[in-house]
Amino acid sequence: MGHFASRGCAGRFAQRLLRDVTMNSTSILRRLGAVCALGLSVMAAPLLTPGAFAAENNAAKSQSAEAKAAASKEAPKTQDHLILSKNGGMVVKGQIVEETASSVTMMVEFPGMPAVKTTYQKSDIVEIKRDQPAEASASIAPKAADKDKKKDDPFKDKVAPTATAEDDAAKIMVVNLEGRLGWDYSVTPMVEVFEAVDKEFNDLDSSGNVRDEMRQKNIVVFKIKSETSPRQGFDGFFAAEKFAPVFEKQFEKGRRIVFWVEEALGGAGFLPMLSPESYWKSDGIVKGAGNDLDKFDLGDKMVNEKQISLRLGHAEGIPIKGGYGEVGVAVVRALARQSNWLVVRMEGGKPVVLEREPTKDDYAEHPNWIILKDNGQGQYKDKMKTEGNDQLELKAEWARNLGLSKGTCDTVEDLAFAFGVQRNWKEIEKPKAQEVLERRKEDVKRAFELINPRPTQEVDMGRLWRDLEEIRDGQTYEEQRRAQGRRIQTLQQIQGVMTKYKEIFDPEGQQVAQLSVRIEGIKQEMDLARKAFQRAQEGQR
Repeated sequence: MGHFASRGCAGRFAQRLLRDVTMNSTSILRRLGAVCALGLSVMAAPLLTPGAFAAENNAAKSQSAEAKAAASKEAPKTQDHLILSKNGGMVVKGQIVEETASSVTMMVEFPGMPAVKTTYQKSDIVEIKRDQPAEASASIAPKAADKDKKKDDPFKDKVAPTATAEDDAAKIMVVNLEGRLGWDYSVTPMVEVFEAVDKEFNDLDSSGNVRDEMRQKNIVVFKIKSETSPRQGFDGFFAAEKFAPVFEKQFEKGRRIVFWVEEALGGAGFLPMLSPESYWKSDGIVKGAGNDLDKFDLGDKMVNEKQISLRLGHAEGIPIKGGYGEVGVAVVRALARQSNWLVVRMEGGKPVVLEREPTKDDYAEHPNWIILKDNGQGQYKDKMKTEGNDQLELKAEWARNLGLSKGTCDTVEDLAFAFGVQRNWKEIEKPKAQEVLERRKEDVKRAFELINPRPTQEVDMGRLWRDLEEIRDGQTYEEQRRAQGRRIQTLQQIQGVMTKYKEIFDPEGQQVAQLSVRIEGIKQEMDLARKAFQRAQEGQR
């Protein structure tokens, strides 16, 4: 059987060789080598007659035609479409690979690019269309010639991390908000930041509004890694509230502003809620800093509750204006007081929130409640202060589930993809707006080195205060008068610096007022000394 099988195999191989006589010499030699390798039994195999050869050739052609016909009858490639709620109903196309109750994972396809695995929250999806006819331009299979080019130079066609610099390309400007809110950056430099943004984008119309066609393309991203002083506790919120009018004015003129959360502690945690667009890094977090409102105490219980209600009323207005609704309000309350609960379950991709301890009936009806924050009392008290949920620590996953974050992005490229600008975008390198903040930060540092009244182990007393202490009264009237004049001059210098940076060093104006009283006291002493000196001189006459 083996011998006859070899003969039959060799015969068919020889037929194919004869049929392909028009092939190039290299291919023929390669096949002849294969025939010789079959041994003597192959060489002894009889060739087919011309009639048999023609019959087999016709049969092969018939099979080839049938295969092509079958291939042409195959269903065309399809794509799944996701219609998103943002960017005017942006459509994302690709192949859905996984779907859960709250999310859809898709291999997103773009012309000329490899598919990208991306997860979308169902809360951001308006409609899912499955098995839609694929557009011809959606194919991403490289041509054979392109493959050969990449073998020669694998970096030749490498796509740059930012997009083409076409005239209609979207522009992304990332501005870092770092350090202490209300100190390292405050309202005045933020106004200057937006003035720099307007100049760099150069996209305003004659009325001072962003031109309609540029409102979605020119995007300011505030990457936040910031906090307020723990000594302020929940009152650090007021430092964030002062920014609200600045941002509202920008929204009114059509400026697109996005927050990108890395870390926001205390009052800084309210800043991202000023904008309806917020994205978080994978390790992004928002949590409180210092005492919450449960520890607020002015000595009278009724007065305490009024003050707490006043503060909560202000704070709850921020997520409402930002478009985060009752869920945002519940998060603010959980940040404000340890006694407040935040319990969540997901239903159809949307969060359902409880602000109390869930009961047995709650669990019986829906067993999938998640306690993000309890009241820290009794059995719920955390064993370690640094671990647990007595204090709310909102991280990226739950920020997204709650709708406070539109997505998780770790790079500017991720943000561009989430914005829907795809490849047609570019990042503004070293924006002038960042220079404004850095320059202001240095100015504040130098000012503090001049007027810091209370030295610590880390920070020396301000130079002007040291100068004031070193002024000594002389023995004569003229020496004493010069000393008093130097005191007034030094106090006025301190007052001038404090007034220039009033929103940082003296927001209520109390210290400037005290300096004025002190200066006036010295002037009165000088006046009394002058009169006494004049009387003494008259007595000597």
